[in-house]
Amino acid sequence: MTVREPEFGDDDRAWMAALAYWRDTRCPLCGGDIRDCTGPEGEITVKVPPPRRCRATDALLDERQRYKDSPKPGALLFRTEVHRRRG
Repeated sequence: MTVREPEFGDDDRAWMAALAYWRDTRCPLCGGDIRDCTGPEGEITVKVPPPRRCRATDALLDERQRYKDSPKPGALLFRTEVHRRRG
């Protein structure tokens, strides 16, 4: 007779249930808690800070532009490498 240990223990199942609950309570638009962002008007205040610029996307868009006239530019795979200055 073969005795197998369960693939997932009680802690694993608890974490998976918590993750499922967290995902179920997210707003599909803003990603916040659905109870917060859909609360009655006047109950919450929403502020939108100014946008931040992604330097990696800036560089990626510039590089794609550079190759726009190459044969089959849609087949080119681009990636970014972010290097932090030391010091």
